[in-house]
Amino acid sequence: MLDWNNQRGGFVRGRDPLPPAFVRAPDPLAFLINAHGLTAGDIFLNGASDFVVMQGGANGNQPATPRLLRSSGHSRRLRQVQRATGLEADTGGRGRTPLLVDLDGDGDLDLILLNYVVPAEHGFENANVERAIHTDFNGDGRMNVVAFPFFRLSQATGNLAFADVTNRWMARVPNRGLVWSNVWAAAELDANGDGQWDLYLAKTGARDAVQLNVNNVYFVLGLLTGFAASSGGHVDVTVGYFDNDGAVDVFLSYAATPRNGIARAPEGVLLTDGPAPAPPPSSRCGPAGRPRPWRRPQRRRRGVTRGGRR
Repeated sequence: MLDWNNQRGGFVRGRDPLPPAFVRAPDPLAFLINAHGLTAGDIFLNGASDFVVMQGGANGNQPATPRLLRSSGHSRRLRQVQRATGLEADTGGRGRTPLLVDLDGDGDLDLILLNYVVPAEHGFENANVERAIHTDFNGDGRMNVVAFPFFRLSQATGNLAFADVTNRWMARVPNRGLVWSNVWAAAELDANGDGQWDLYLAKTGARDAVQLNVNNVYFVLGLLTGFAASSGGHVDVTVGYFDNDGAVDVFLSYAATPRNGIARAPEGVLLTDGPAPAPPPSSRCGPAGRPRPWRRPQRRRRGVTRGGRR
C-alpha cells in the first residue's frame, strides 16, 4: 500500500506501484528465515547494503543464532556469511532489534544484539528487552541505547561500554514505573525545539508518553494533547516532517486498526492532531532535522560485537 504526501498535511492513496513503477524481483534468498528483526548497513565497507537478521529463540531458552546476509552486488543475491565472520559462534538470543553503529570511532559498523530471556538479568546479554533504538540522549557525541518493553536507558561510557542510567534519568518522572511499562516502540525527536533529544514512547496497555530531555541530564514527563493524549494501544511510532512546515510530526500505528493517525506539532504545544498555524521554520527546527554523525566511542562487553574490515 502506497500513500503519497500531498505537502498540505495529508496523504493521498497512491496506485499499486507493482507494476508498472516496480518489477517484482526474484527472491534474493534461497532459504527461509524465521525473521524477528533486521538491520541494514555497509558492514564490509564495499558500498553495498548487508543485513543482520534476528531469529526466534523460545524466549531465549533455545536461542537461534542471527544470520548475516552479505550482498552480492549487481546479482541482487544475498549469501549467508555468519559462520565465516564468527557471528554464528559468538551469539544467540531472541532479541528483535540488532543495531549497527560505529561504537569505537574507527570508521566501520559494530553490532549490538539484545538477547531476551526470562528471568532477566542486567545488561544487554540475557535481558528482559527485545527491541531498541539508539540515540545520543546525553549530548556527548556517543550513541546510547533505549531498550524495551522493559524500559532501560544504557549510556555509552567508553569504547563499546555502557552503563545502566535508567533510574537516574527517570528519577523526576512521576509514576515512572507505569510510564516505562508496556513500551512497544520508541522514537527520538526534539519535541519542544530546545535542541536536545526527547523520547516518544508508544505503549500497548496505556496512554503514550513523551520524555522531555532537560539539559542532557534527566527526563521529565511531557504533556500530550489531541490524538496522542486520548488514545493508546500503539505498537509503532515513526517521526518525520509530514506536512513540510518544519515541525516534527509523529505517525502512530495500531496492531488491529481502529485508526492510525498523525500527531502534528504546532509551536508551543508538544503534540496535537489537526491543522495549526505554523511559525517560521527557523524557530521550529532542532537536531531532529539533521543527520546524525556515526562516531560513537565505547568499550567491548558481552552483547556487543566489534566490526572489522574484510
